[in-house]
Amino acid sequence: MSIRYVFLLLFSASFLVLGCAEEDTPFQKLPVAKLQNVSCLTNAAEIFDKYFISQMSEKEIEEFWDCTDRAVRLFGSYVRGKEDSQYRPREIYDFINNFFFTDLRIPSDEIESLLSEMMYFKQLLVGGNREFVTSGELVEFRNWIQFLKQETLRLRPHITRLNWIHGKAQPTPEELGKSLEVLNGVALRLGQKFGAQGYEYERVHIEALLKKMDVIFESSPEKQLRLNRWVPLAFHLKKALISLEMNKMIPSEWQSLTVILSEGLGAFLNWHYFVGKASSIYEQNAVQGLRDVKARIIQILKRGFTVEQRGKIENSNLIEIVNDLDRLDMLPKNWSRSEFSYIWLIANSALLQTSFPQEENWILLRRKWIEDKALLWEDAISGLVNAMTSQADSLFPHLTLETLDSIDRIVEDWASVQLNMNELKLFERDSGKCLNGALSSIEEMHCLTDTPWAMNVDSEGRLLFQRSKEYSPNTLSTLNWERIVIRSLIRGYGDVYGADQLPIGVSQDRLKDIFFDLKLPLIKLGLVEKDNINFYERVFLEGNLFLARSDGNEAALNYFEAVEYLHYALAGVRAGGVFLDHLEKGCEVERESNSVKSVAVECFRWNFKEHFSRYLSHIPYLVEFVSALPLESWTLFEYNLESTVRTEGTAGSPILVSDIMEIFILLQYIETFIFRYDQSQSGTIEVDETEAAHLVFAPILARLLGFDPVLQAWDLKATFTYLLKFGQSPLREDPIAGVQYLHWKWHPDQWSYRADRLRLAQILASLAKLR
Repeated sequence: MSIRYVFLLLFSASFLVLGCAEEDTPFQKLPVAKLQNVSCLTNAAEIFDKYFISQMSEKEIEEFWDCTDRAVRLFGSYVRGKEDSQYRPREIYDFINNFFFTDLRIPSDEIESLLSEMMYFKQLLVGGNREFVTSGELVEFRNWIQFLKQETLRLRPHITRLNWIHGKAQPTPEELGKSLEVLNGVALRLGQKFGAQGYEYERVHIEALLKKMDVIFESSPEKQLRLNRWVPLAFHLKKALISLEMNKMIPSEWQSLTVILSEGLGAFLNWHYFVGKASSIYEQNAVQGLRDVKARIIQILKRGFTVEQRGKIENSNLIEIVNDLDRLDMLPKNWSRSEFSYIWLIANSALLQTSFPQEENWILLRRKWIEDKALLWEDAISGLVNAMTSQADSLFPHLTLETLDSIDRIVEDWASVQLNMNELKLFERDSGKCLNGALSSIEEMHCLTDTPWAMNVDSEGRLLFQRSKEYSPNTLSTLNWERIVIRSLIRGYGDVYGADQLPIGVSQDRLKDIFFDLKLPLIKLGLVEKDNINFYERVFLEGNLFLARSDGNEAALNYFEAVEYLHYALAGVRAGGVFLDHLEKGCEVERESNSVKSVAVECFRWNFKEHFSRYLSHIPYLVEFVSALPLESWTLFEYNLESTVRTEGTAGSPILVSDIMEIFILLQYIETFIFRYDQSQSGTIEVDETEAAHLVFAPILARLLGFDPVLQAWDLKATFTYLLKFGQSPLREDPIAGVQYLHWKWHPDQWSYRADRLRLAQILASLAKLR
């Protein structure tokens, strides 16, 4: 709630309750008249507007409150109390309207209920009963006036800074920080004063009073303050962080609530100051701002663990708060989809890492929790948080300090690297050290960027294939997100250890656990279909074979392979997304949850061929190669791509979006193979360039073909080179191929080939049949 509305409510409500004051004889009908020296009361709303746009001097503020104090002193002279506990609403209304608020237009049938609500508020402010106001309570009203005078004077120099979103001048970070400190102090003292009289205040009366205040001060619905919108947020914050009582405020709770609201406003203002208006979340100021917002939110949440010695914050309460913030339009909505994806992955990694006990059924619990989510990839923060947390009370019922601390560490890790990217160049290369688990964050980033070529991404997020070692700032930021995600998952799931006994990778069995835990977002990304239960096997295989630093080790997918796989997969998804974005609407065959699920295959093939250079502009050497292919070769190239990724091969049935995404990822693998092993940069792999590739592919090829990697080492090498020569497995049911293979195997001195990108696509299609 804006602090303007808090002061306006206190001020106006106080004067309305004075209409029931002092003695025990009834009001008399008063003539229309104006009190001298109290003109400040007739345009109080305008005065507060002027104050909150910083157009009042200290002298004017003092004069206003002194004027208000005189009005209270004069008030006693005109009030004549009540009779037999009965009020005369029309007389009270006439008194207020004639002497104070001349523009009030309260319906006759609303006056009595309004005054009743005012008396509840009066009891909160100055105590006593709800039948009348005593002369002693008038003194308390005057104390309130002095209190408001002091706080508005204290806050006055900071109003412009706190309202900078709606103003022209933007404060410095230091100025904004100082102003927020002052605001927190005002909130603290205001909360103390609300609770000083020791009276409870029921929610139903808060809502009734605010509703009537809207009617009093704003005539048209579009101009109403709609203060009631803020009540659910206040009480849900109270429920989550102070006490479970949702029907009333008790005196001891006011101070905590006002401070939480003030700190929340500080987080909101800092978000907009540092992040909301930044051109990229990767800017230094944006990173620092996100760090500050994180610290403020965690500070607020940790209050929930100190009240009543709680060990948790109920998850359902957090959902309610997020929904309230969404309704108030206070959630950030300007993140890009890629940034949004990383935020989710980081948060989810932290939750998976810390939120479940290491019991026999912990993986099943996590798996069901993830599968229950239906909206993980919505383009709004509220949808994201709801997706992560809704309908999971039985499986993920609360936020613990451990999880909160984990999220804190993860975001701090990301931010610390993001703010110190320049330090990457200060570290000497030490590939051996990179295999340890105990790396600093900067060392980890340095190891990630020690690649044969820079795995940069373009403005669309697609993987660029350029023979350069220089990483772009945007790519470094992207890798930083991905590093955090994979590091968190390996800390939670890792079962392969380095020399320092810290986890550095995952086995295929543990990767299976990760897959089922994260299956839904993979579906939403378009990487996997709902009925696919073996996707993790493909990830393990591709991560070990087709990346810039794949080592072919079947025992584990190591940390760096996992980061590169995520980098490749997300880049491929974005490349596929660019393709889908430009498809004609008539190409779509099936949609699900507002997204395309499948595309007419002929439409896909035509667009893929005709606009190949546009959709694959991030892989220029591949475009150059394909552009020179005759039609027959192009048809074979496209045939092999489809055969590799589609279970139905090259059928005429609609092609799934997940298959389209896989094709774009597959093209990255083909280009990576050329970039990694084509030492002469001729665009082909020749015999003398084969050995390095064979060392990587041999272990997994042995498993696929059923060879003993030691006893049949020569068979493996012969088979691998045969693939590069002919593009097909020698083990297919073809007697001629069998004879051809034996001749190849026995005459290595005759080996000769120039395997190009078309041949590699053919090999992948052949190997796909063996899986």
